[in-house]
Amino acid sequence: MSAPAAAPDRGAAPDPGIYGDKREAPAGGPDLLSRNIPRGSRGVTPLGGDAFTAPPPDPALAEDTVPYLPRGVRLAQDRVRGMRVLQAPERAMQLDPVGEAILSALDGRRLGQIIEALAAEYAAPRDQIAGDVTGFLQSLIDRRMVFVRLP
Repeated sequence: MSAPAAAPDRGAAPDPGIYGDKREAPAGGPDLLSRNIPRGSRGVTPLGGDAFTAPPPDPALAEDTVPYLPRGVRLAQDRVRGMRVLQAPERAMQLDPVGEAILSALDGRRLGQIIEALAAEYAAPRDQIAGDVTGFLQSLIDRRMVFVRLP
């Protein structure tokens, strides 16, 4: 009577011929790419010239500028918490009633007109509303959640 055949070990590594085979390096070796770049080359040059020019900066937040929500940023209702949120790609911000009122007023009007409308709606001094609105919008501009354009 012979010994029973050993069952294959279920925890053994797979056959090295399948996963760990030693393939031959391509003709030319690993530095094949570096041999195709001409000696003395500085790399890739940008289209249109040698220097990169940055886009013009956004205009400063002033009474005659128009703040707006850029593409991908929107006001939404969070149904679970029952509040409004400002959603941006991979970010979200909870809004209090003041923030909601300011962002709801961004409808293509100039900043001065928005301040006037909010001051009239809430019967508050214009200077106080202007400080709150510009401070809030500037913090969102710094986070790239609000953009500004000239009319």
